Amino acid sequence: TSQGHRYNTIFGCQINDRFPNFYLVHNCCVLRKPTWICLHEFYEFSAAKLVQKHFSGDAKSIGSLPDEITVDLIECALGSLDISAAQVDILKHIMS
Repeated sequence: TSQGHRYNTIFGCQINDRFPNFYLVHNCCVLRKPTWICLHEFYEFSAAKLVQKHFSGDAKSIGSLPDEITVDLIECALGSLDISAAQVDILKHIMS
């Protein structure tokens, strides 16, 4: 979200906030606005469905996060109380 009225404005992992998040400051990556990635809800989807949504116009790719931010974000997500064991396994597989 770019609506941060509930969140801290310190770059990076905010896992102990009321609503766990990872804050990306303006110009740190491809996002145009300061952005909070919410880590209190996790959703799984298939790569095939994501590609399908991309080509149908329901999802838009605007770029990729730098590797170091991606690693920090995944490590932060792994610390969330709201992530399932299966989702932890998925993220650990990505990291290996």
